[in-house]
Amino acid sequence: MPVLYCERNDQANREGRELDIVKTAWPDLSPFVRDYLDGRATARARFVYPPFDVAALDVRAARLRYPAERRTALADALAAFNRAVGNHPAALANVERLRDPTALVVVGGQQAGLLTGPLYTVYKAITLIRLARREEARLGRPVVPVFWIAGEDHDAAEPGHVTVLAPDRTLETVRLSTLPETRVSVTRWRLPAGELEAFVERVFALLPDTEFKPAWQEKLTAFAAESDTLVTFFARVMAELFGKHGLVLLDSGDVRLAPLKVDAFRAVVEKNDELRAALVRNAAWFVAQGQTPQVDVREGDAHLFWTGAGERKKLWVRDGIFVTDDGTLRLPPGELARRVTEAPEEFSADVVSRPLTQEVLLPVLAFVGGPGEIAYWGLYRELFALGGWEMPPVVPRLSVTLVEGTLQKALRRVGLSPLDALAGPEVLEAAWRRGLGRPDFDAAFAEAGAALAALYERLAERLEALGQAARDLTGASRARAEEGLAWLRRRVEREWEGRHEASLRQLSRVRLSLWPKDRLQERVFNVFAYLVRYDGLVDQLLDALGEPDGRHAIVLL
Repeated sequence: MPVLYCERNDQANREGRELDIVKTAWPDLSPFVRDYLDGRATARARFVYPPFDVAALDVRAARLRYPAERRTALADALAAFNRAVGNHPAALANVERLRDPTALVVVGGQQAGLLTGPLYTVYKAITLIRLARREEARLGRPVVPVFWIAGEDHDAAEPGHVTVLAPDRTLETVRLSTLPETRVSVTRWRLPAGELEAFVERVFALLPDTEFKPAWQEKLTAFAAESDTLVTFFARVMAELFGKHGLVLLDSGDVRLAPLKVDAFRAVVEKNDELRAALVRNAAWFVAQGQTPQVDVREGDAHLFWTGAGERKKLWVRDGIFVTDDGTLRLPPGELARRVTEAPEEFSADVVSRPLTQEVLLPVLAFVGGPGEIAYWGLYRELFALGGWEMPPVVPRLSVTLVEGTLQKALRRVGLSPLDALAGPEVLEAAWRRGLGRPDFDAAFAEAGAALAALYERLAERLEALGQAARDLTGASRARAEEGLAWLRRRVEREWEGRHEASLRQLSRVRLSLWPKDRLQERVFNVFAYLVRYDGLVDQLLDALGEPDGRHAIVLL
């Protein structure tokens, strides 16, 4: 789609007209993920299926076997959770469709971020919905989008904050005022009364006053008051945004799902030596390619957590025995296999065993992930095979940068496009300054410095006969001259920046808006910074973004 620069973009968005979008290469990817998206053989060999070939999804659908007896338990558990968080009737209807023996899911997920967390969470949900719609139409069988909320995780600090661009053009991060005192999963951690409502108030105090802000603040405050965990708050917000589109929410920490994870847990225990050896081999492959493996492969890591004592404790293999660091649990493999079978609710997966758990829990047609997830799934093909399963197709989520009309105008004034701005934060900075006619101070003063050095070298040669005193005086004079040159550079640069102070302030705003913390916008900002200004934006994005193709979408608001 061509880029249409139009000063009416803000108004067009408010009136619900089609968004202008241009696609570009996904910025800021690791070489491995770039190679995977580009279809290079070295990266592709780490997976079973290519990411964009619909024929691969046909093959996966034909091969997939999901035990019929699991469907009732799965649908019952998902129905209970989705009803509890107030999900939309369309999502509840999708849960019921999972009882169909031919039904499949596309799944992806994230931690229970506050107010949905970074923007990429929203883009992941949109990808799931679009992919499920497409595949259901193609395959002629139910395909349900399922969002996997990582409720088992115990790191509440990572999702427990929101970053916004404050009115004074500074980045402000609002955090929860309390965190759990022990390593308890976020599903089980009960927040103090009023904590979430206060958090919403602090975030919204930083957002601009708009016609849509009061309604959103009221709605989110109500969700906060109804929620006592990060998971339930996250789920209520996601249900509000995506429930009407049929997105089913799954809490990985839901004890009702625990019996369905037994096969994965048993495989991790019974094949633990082989699993750890495969990870070491695969990590070594990444190192041999000059890359760092996304997963920290640690000796003796059993890739399971035990939560039977309330706190989430890592399991290790020491001298053939599965143990926690503090020795609270200490079991040989056979006993642990029996324990995970009889009490699966006491155990949870880590980043390595989670994909295996997902595979036994759901009839997975495809997994949707971001760059980090694609990188660590590149370690896992053998792990699926060890359990007797097949790695599903791994499809990249949609990647997006939102460019508001005021930013578009600011870029045009210096002869730049949003596409230019997405080349990188330093590239944007340099191009903006060139657009303002900034002299090439580096070249000018490098030339002057070289000339000064040559002058003093010739002078030193002529004064050599005068001995050490002349050499010392010449060196001191040269040092003063170089200091003077540096002083001149500082002054002329300051003079130039003073003349363009207003435009450089705009540059700072553009850079903070498009590259906050020098990272892609989608990894830092929260969706509500935009929803308070652009009503219906999520629905518009869902309609406009198209299918995942490994490229980055620049959306002109």
